[in-house]
Amino acid sequence: MALFQWGQGWEPFGDLERHVEQMLATMRQSLPTLRVQRAYPPLNLAELEQEYLLTAKVPGMSPAQLDLTVSEGMLTLRGERGRPEGVRDDEFRRHERYWGRWERSVALPERVVLDRISAEVSDGLLVVHLPKAIEGRARQIVISTGEPLGDESRTLSAALAAVESDAGGLATGRATFGAGGVES
Repeated sequence: MALFQWGQGWEPFGDLERHVEQMLATMRQSLPTLRVQRAYPPLNLAELEQEYLLTAKVPGMSPAQLDLTVSEGMLTLRGERGRPEGVRDDEFRRHERYWGRWERSVALPERVVLDRISAEVSDGLLVVHLPKAIEGRARQIVISTGEPLGDESRTLSAALAAVESDAGGLATGRATFGAGGVES
């Protein structure tokens, strides 16, 4: 038997798909464990001006079927999709929709206000709002001119000289300034 006949197109992937379909059709039991596992549910994470926005496709699921938690810098989404009713495994000819328990975890951006995270489900789309924390703004610190306090031993130069002479007190962390210099 000739493998390739002149005049016929050769589509290797089409032929492979047809042969695999024929092989699977001859098997009596389904092979749900052989399907390719993709991350479920598919999600997107976007950075907007005031918040990060996470969206996930969760068709046919209600809020009661979903669990959303935050712990140690990770946002974890868990759920369970019920299997189709009235169809046995051996009756499937194609099985692409996932069912069963699933879990997805995403590292949170560093600047998120955890107490203000909110989520809603509508039309099979989960939307999680992750508000950005207000970044610390630089604050100008006014520096004034130091004036002697009247007691020569309490001026900065006298304090530095006393510290240099008594390094042992600083090593223990017990040095204090007194009227006579540094005491340890």
